[in-house]
Amino acid sequence: MKTRFSAAAKQLLISRIFSLVLVIGAYCCPFGSVSAANTNSPHQPAVVDLMRLLEVRTDLKSELEQAIRSSNRPGIADLSDYYAFLDRMVKAVPTAENWLPMRLELYYIVDNSPKDRLRNDAAFQQWLHGFVNDLGSFLDSPESAQCYVPPSLSPNFFSNPVFFQGI
Repeated sequence: MKTRFSAAAKQLLISRIFSLVLVIGAYCCPFGSVSAANTNSPHQPAVVDLMRLLEVRTDLKSELEQAIRSSNRPGIADLSDYYAFLDRMVKAVPTAENWLPMRLELYYIVDNSPKDRLRNDAAFQQWLHGFVNDLGSFLDSPESAQCYVPPSLSPNFFSNPVFFQGI
């Protein structure tokens, strides 16, 4: 017996598989937030990990600063702004309005590094995988589901026909 899925069901399945691939792809990376978990920093552990990496690798720090300048994104003018953006991103409750734009912003800045140096640097990629793993961990937590209330009370993925079509 062959099961047929509607187009909406296929889209939902594809988006869930994509999210799962992102989380699983980052799972095996040891550079994530564990090393920074016991700091007194106002930043999220994954952001502290990036700060530590950039202290040791000043070449990466220069590359990231150059990528930030090249990307010319509103509200992200320097490393301090970038750290604040990453902090917000790690704990952002996913909505139709913020989930994809924040991720595109992250990769747009990384992609603006000269000669793709950030994309090709193993240490930076290890940090990035750890960061994505932290995003996935937050998405697995009850905190990330706080926007999922009955559609009559708040707009969210379930009430947005672009993301949910009553499956």
